[in-house]
Amino acid sequence: MEEFSKLSDRSHWANHYRLKDFEQSGESVQKQLAQYLEAAWSREFDRVLPQGSPEERLAQWQSELEGPKDVSDTGLIRRDLIERMVDRSNKLHDPRYAGHQVAVPFPELAWLQATTSLLNNGMAIDEMGPASSPMEEAVMRSIAEFMGLGSEANGVLCHGGTLANFNGASSGATAALSRQRLARWHEQALCVVGQRSGTLLCGACGSGHGLGRWGHL
Repeated sequence: MEEFSKLSDRSHWANHYRLKDFEQSGESVQKQLAQYLEAAWSREFDRVLPQGSPEERLAQWQSELEGPKDVSDTGLIRRDLIERMVDRSNKLHDPRYAGHQVAVPFPELAWLQATTSLLNNGMAIDEMGPASSPMEEAVMRSIAEFMGLGSEANGVLCHGGTLANFNGASSGATAALSRQRLARWHEQALCVVGQRSGTLLCGACGSGHGLGRWGHL
């Protein structure tokens, strides 16, 4: 295939890397999300949280996934997908929303999520995250300094409290075991810092990963 040559098969993967299609779909999604924000802030939705059981919602998506396809819809995003997602989602930007410990996103910051998704730079190794890895470390060092943990303190960002507890417990256990091998593990106190009443797994993580009954504060 010649570079940038027009493909006859619209489903070919190379057809989904066209700049024009990207710009058009982006403008369409941006417009739909702006309409959602306006409707949410104006309390135009009948309900903030859509009704229906988990089984009903699953059946609805399954029927649409397995149903007939619109042959004229050649893009990667179905024309009505954003509308259906908004309609069936919890409207966090509605002033009537009062739910779980989930913050209401600043609309402008959504573009950062879109940017990271497009760049798709992972952080498993340094060369795949030349921007994201040092960004995370800089943020964590700043937070650690703010908490008074010292200039040498560091950390990682975790998606949720439970995962953070497991990471903290695993790191603590690793440190404890290495000190045990050196016969000096008892000289320093190790713990997972968290709110026991707020997250049930804090104490379990600490004791289960070798930190003992004093493994949680």
